[in-house]
Amino acid sequence: MDAIWAKTGDVEERLANTTSGKSYTSDDVESRLLRAEKEVRAKLQSYIASDTLGSWTDTTVPEIVRSWVADLAAAFILSDYYGEGILDKQTHAGSLYGKVQKDLEDVRKGTLEVVTKAGETVSPAADLIESDKASRTPTFTMTHPSDSDFGDGSLDEF
Repeated sequence: MDAIWAKTGDVEERLANTTSGKSYTSDDVESRLLRAEKEVRAKLQSYIASDTLGSWTDTTVPEIVRSWVADLAAAFILSDYYGEGILDKQTHAGSLYGKVQKDLEDVRKGTLEVVTKAGETVSPAADLIESDKASRTPTFTMTHPSDSDFGDGSLDEF
């Protein structure tokens, strides 16, 4: 399976200064793209409906999402092949990784919007609270507003 949301060229432009000692192949980049796309998709699914995510192709994916996938894949390459710490913000890998994680958290919080190529804001998935007559256990989605100090979606107080 090939990555859909970003291409090898998107990653390689982020690695322009590191290609002199290049020890990775385009297949290595593609595997990091798949890994990055899965991570971004997993984080976005807590906010954007999976039907919307599934409808995005290489031509319709929002530019910010393409950028996140390429940034993460580049961070993975820098970490795996150049030994840069992915959680060390002083490294190029760490700065790319940290920027993407912050952006994804801001999307979840509602302080950053994902905009389609047509200029429309991608609307969040509707939160659903489910219950039945037999169960007394509340069920919340990840973005359901919390009534406590534990944060959105937390069930820590139960």
